[in-house]
Amino acid sequence: MFTYHTESSIIIRLLFRIIRINHRRFVLSSQCLNKSYTQTLNLPQSNFPMKHSRKLELNLEQQNVKFEDLFGISSQQRKCGKFLLHDGPPYANGDAHFGHAINRILKDIINKRKLLENFYVDFRPGWDCHGLPIELKAIPNNSDSRRLNPLEIRDRARRLAFNAIDRQRQAFNQWFLSANWSGIYRTMDLEYSIRELHAFYDMYRKGLIFRDRMPVYWSPSTRTALAEAELQYQTDHLSRAAFIRYPVVDQHYDALIWTTTPWTLLANEAIAFGERMNYCLIRIDGDNNQRPLLIARENLVTIQEMFKDCRIQIVQESISEFQNFRYQDPINGQCKSFLPSTLVTSSKGTGLIHIAPNHGQEDFKLMRQFFCKQPNSDNNYLMSKESIVDDDGRLRLPNNGGQSISIIDDNQASKYVLQNLLPKECVLYEHDYLHSYPYDWRSSKPVIIKPSDQWFLNMDELRDKCLAALSDVRLYPELLRKEMINQLSTRPNWCLSRQRKYGVPIPVFFDRKTTLPVLNDEIFQTLMKKFIQEGSLDIWWQQSPSELLAECPDRSLDLVNLEKSEDILDIWFDSGCSWLAVLGPDEIADLYLEGVDQIRGWFQSSLITSVALRGHAPYRSIIIHGFALDRDGYKMSKSLGNVINPMDIVNGNAFESNQQQTSTKKRKNSGDCGVDGLRLWIARNACTHNDVHVDLKEFQDDILTILNRFRNTYRFILGYLTKYSPSDHSFLIDYNNHHHHQSLPLIDQHLLYQTWIFDQKARKCYNEYRLGDLIEMMIHFFNYEFSTFYLSRIKDRLYCDSTESMDVRSIMTVLYYVYHTVGFHMAPILPHLIIECQQYWPFVHQAVIGNNNNNRMMKENLEQSELLLKQFQFIQSIIACINEWATSKHRLIDLDCHLSISANHPNVREMFATFQRFQPESSINDDGMECRSDLVECLQVARVSYGIDDNDKSTVNDQYYHGECLELRDKIPSSSSNTAIESNHNGCQLRIYLKQTKNHQCPRCRRFTVVNVDQNNLCLRCNFQMLHHHN
Repeated sequence: MFTYHTESSIIIRLLFRIIRINHRRFVLSSQCLNKSYTQTLNLPQSNFPMKHSRKLELNLEQQNVKFEDLFGISSQQRKCGKFLLHDGPPYANGDAHFGHAINRILKDIINKRKLLENFYVDFRPGWDCHGLPIELKAIPNNSDSRRLNPLEIRDRARRLAFNAIDRQRQAFNQWFLSANWSGIYRTMDLEYSIRELHAFYDMYRKGLIFRDRMPVYWSPSTRTALAEAELQYQTDHLSRAAFIRYPVVDQHYDALIWTTTPWTLLANEAIAFGERMNYCLIRIDGDNNQRPLLIARENLVTIQEMFKDCRIQIVQESISEFQNFRYQDPINGQCKSFLPSTLVTSSKGTGLIHIAPNHGQEDFKLMRQFFCKQPNSDNNYLMSKESIVDDDGRLRLPNNGGQSISIIDDNQASKYVLQNLLPKECVLYEHDYLHSYPYDWRSSKPVIIKPSDQWFLNMDELRDKCLAALSDVRLYPELLRKEMINQLSTRPNWCLSRQRKYGVPIPVFFDRKTTLPVLNDEIFQTLMKKFIQEGSLDIWWQQSPSELLAECPDRSLDLVNLEKSEDILDIWFDSGCSWLAVLGPDEIADLYLEGVDQIRGWFQSSLITSVALRGHAPYRSIIIHGFALDRDGYKMSKSLGNVINPMDIVNGNAFESNQQQTSTKKRKNSGDCGVDGLRLWIARNACTHNDVHVDLKEFQDDILTILNRFRNTYRFILGYLTKYSPSDHSFLIDYNNHHHHQSLPLIDQHLLYQTWIFDQKARKCYNEYRLGDLIEMMIHFFNYEFSTFYLSRIKDRLYCDSTESMDVRSIMTVLYYVYHTVGFHMAPILPHLIIECQQYWPFVHQAVIGNNNNNRMMKENLEQSELLLKQFQFIQSIIACINEWATSKHRLIDLDCHLSISANHPNVREMFATFQRFQPESSINDDGMECRSDLVECLQVARVSYGIDDNDKSTVNDQYYHGECLELRDKIPSSSSNTAIESNHNGCQLRIYLKQTKNHQCPRCRRFTVVNVDQNNLCLRCNFQMLHHHN
């Protein structure tokens, strides 16, 4: 009868056995195995540490070990050419944060990979050193920057930038980055600035840069113009919106417009309508004014939603003659025109748009087109009009003694216009309106659009060329190409000038009499010579025009009447010229890699400057990654208290504080992740355009587990490789005989082929920058294909056979190639681990299975390898079937089991060819009982029999199989019935019969291979090994 256990005890036994079974079979305590047997086993011996720690990494770094020395590749052997990953300069402000870690480590993984591929890599880190955040920090609290000495501001800002660079660089060095640290670049360096100024002047000479008075984004908080890339849009901005009626001259109706900026009504110049839209006249209940309202028929539903409680009546179905009429401005009484425009849509508003050319870039274009078409019109009319807004963002009130009112603060200006400047009968309805609105990305304050004299880069000339150049660039991921195209297609002229002090000065003078810019070749060359001689751009603020141009050969200049430009160049122009300043005019970077925000930032500015100067993109490929958020999806900020310092993860400090906050219970993994842990997490999660959530629990539970599994697998391999010489002991592949490797046992052949497949897929992942897929594939191959499946099945051969035997040499071949191949692909991500392995056993580039002759041999034997792969898949399906049955019965199939496999269909003979290959007749000994075969090794049982089931009568190659089946785990007498597992494989039903073998267990190898019990109870193999050992 059977012995049953409670379910809980069985589960505990299962878990314990799964963890310990493979090692326990061979490494037994002194109570279970005679010491004389232990000493005869070929057990792994290694001092390689079992657990990962930051201390181990620091020990390696103190030894000054270089990644470039891995795999024995010298600089002279780098024959694959040059690989240029151009570093997008991080901002030299503040400490290194998690975004820096993601960006820098992703770049480093790619650079290290290219080094292993024999490329010459010269990665020069850079920093963006100019800009408003640094300048604002340099200005003392409560100080007016307009009253401070520009040189004092610049000096303070430079010192702040240098300090930030030193702190960030120290953090970057701790992340084990491979870089040319002696060749770093800074946008504030004189050499960099000189090249940038040459880029500016070259574009100026080509007519691409011009000065004009145009509406620009203006930040009242920082008192400077902004480019599109310097804006961030907030979706919860509150404006005071209103429906305004404009009387149509000599008609009985009014034009109805809707605006979210009523303060701009003071600058109204026209009303735009849609040429292809249909217009009608309506009345709204509650409107005391008897004049009907002109709107677009397509916008009727939108208006109805705004006036929910009022009935809207259509007075006239269609009206079009208004297009030739004029309307009267109720503020100043002037008569103005209706203009056709593509700006008008039916998505919001009334289908009529109020046009204020000084406060809208599209409005400005429309009015310019209108004036150009008018005979005898003044093209300078718009530019000559005085702005109604000052630089502080205050509305100048008309006829009010120069008083002004804030536009931004509580919508004061809009409310004032609606309540005091417009006749009450013209304001149909006003309301609060939440919508998306541009903010200054540095001060996080709202911006406005106002006219200003600025320098612009003509995007109308460059837009199509940039789009054409972008079509030749590979984007990862490709799905973001559309977004980049859309942003380029709609990008207005690039405003290059900024009204600040800390930056690169725009090297232009102005004639005091005409206010026209003065710049030519002689002036520019004189200035460049002056800057280089003085070693600084500061002289622009120190010297007068007469001093700056004293040596200028152009004697026609009236130096007394010249004044300098007070503007500096946009910092996006600074960094956008980095390809020229760092790589040179003839180089094209192989790769740019930055965050998703650079789609409208550095990726665009670099593309535009490169196309403007040399007609093509500065890069061949772009990789775009996401932002680092906290585990709940919030942006990390000091105010929220959710900032995670990457070095706290490296050193383990983050886990200590997290454990105190979440639970006092000790986690299964405690300690630090080290730099390798941080790099592993980033490679696994961050090489994607999606934002990533930083969860400390993932580091403790997953990352440390993965690292330690990798480490222990390498520890096992090193336990053998350090005792062997490939030339003497390993069964290396003979390149002159490409079929030589087929004499290896089938499971060894299979693992070599799986290693080659892994190598090919890993190369593809690296080439396509799919690091997350690479990590998952690496985990699956190393932890499961190799460790769980392969090692658990070959340990009998490895531990118990003679170290000189072909079977052990075959395993050494597998270990040798797995060690080098996995290490080759793992090294860029986990450099400390692989360098540590290198100290125990050197890596050799030629031993990577996908290299050179190895790759050629595998390809020439591809057909045979694929057939073997299919046969292994069949064997693994049998294993899965047995495991499924064992799990359902709370049993484990062990070494004392005898399997007999049969099928019930005559077409399965090809299937049994697999069995014949894995267990030919010759593998059965003369006594017919002790079976050493690939099939037994794969299935990890005592014996295997197979045959065709004909009318429930098995014909198997086993004369000792009598149809009986014993309970596997409890080892008790036979039951009266058979135990069979049925498996449907490709439409053919297999029956797998289970019983306990009649053999006895060998005390040395623990296999059930002893037929006749003698004095030492050893099997034939172990008996031979004992005799050999004593001799």
